[in-house]
Amino acid sequence: MSSAARINGEIIYTLSKSLAAGVGLNSLADVKSEASTNPEAQIGFCKDAPITEDASNYILKCPLKDVLTDSGEISASITSGTIVFRYKANLDPSSTTGDQTNFGSVSITIRFLNPVISFTENRVGLVRKVDDLTYRISGSANEPMNIEITANLAASSGTASTAPTPVPSTTATAIDQAAADAALKAAADKAAAELKAKQEAEAKAAADLKAKQEAEAKAAADKAAADLKAKQEADAKAAADLKAKQDAEAAADLKAKQEADAKAAADLKAKQEAEAKAAADLKAKQEAEAKAAADKAAADLKSRQEADAKVAAEKAAADLKAKKAAEAKAAAAKILAAAKAKAAAAKKTTITCVKGKLVKKVTAVKPVCPKGYKKK
Repeated sequence: MSSAARINGEIIYTLSKSLAAGVGLNSLADVKSEASTNPEAQIGFCKDAPITEDASNYILKCPLKDVLTDSGEISASITSGTIVFRYKANLDPSSTTGDQTNFGSVSITIRFLNPVISFTENRVGLVRKVDDLTYRISGSANEPMNIEITANLAASSGTASTAPTPVPSTTATAIDQAAADAALKAAADKAAAELKAKQEAEAKAAADLKAKQEAEAKAAADKAAADLKAKQEADAKAAADLKAKQDAEAAADLKAKQEADAKAAADLKAKQEAEAKAAADLKAKQEAEAKAAADKAAADLKSRQEADAKVAAEKAAADLKAKKAAEAKAAAAKILAAAKAKAAAAKKTTITCVKGKLVKKVTAVKPVCPKGYKKK
């Protein structure tokens, strides 16, 4: 590549801390260790670039400066007076069948010495123009990307050829010039043949790798299917054995319960019969005791009634005698009181009784003020 075929810029990869923690990367040290030991985590010529962090992400910044060589994912070449920058990532079809979690993002800023002519992208929006010389590629770090940006190589920038124009010596003849041209063409043809052979070898290696991966995948799938079938058959047998055991245990439990229920029923019947006999015996005893008590009560009542009748008769006779004596005494007292009243009638006196502003006079043998009145 000539000195004119220069590209300046920067690649920035970011990895979300929260999603990195989900795959066991819990610190900047973990991320650096993974980047240094896992070949899949190493990004071509950026593998020695420093990794930093902010509050939310782990960040890798890798400079693109001057002449850029092919690094696998990123390359630049000169073709027909133009410089072509290419970025290809995650284009393996098998990579799109697994986990598509977006663990982070990638941003690549490229600045050419001369204006960009055109660009292609496998998804609209991956490439954005910053200015005539500067373009930016950005997207998810694990999405497929196939980007190609073509810029012009102006005369002021140098020759567009990938090989310098031969300069003939001062003693060169036409034959020498023809020989030089032939040698140059032979070298170009040899380089083209070697490139073609290399590409064919790489294509064959890729095909062999794909065939090997498909065979390994098929073998793994067959083994997984066989293992699954064996596991399912073992699970089915275990389930059948468990069901048979559970059925036998259930039958034994049911028989034991039925026998226990039958014994309990027999015990209950015997208890009920014993209680019925005891109840009958108690009833007979209670009836006998009740008859004896009734007979005794009747005899006691008769004796008591006879005694009460005798006492009542004697009391009635005494009461009659006392009544007659009392009546005679009362009659005599009445006659005496009447006589005394008649004699005392001439000895009555009058008193004055007051209650607030009320005044009442009381005349009697022994005058007394009414309730609530005071004697004046």
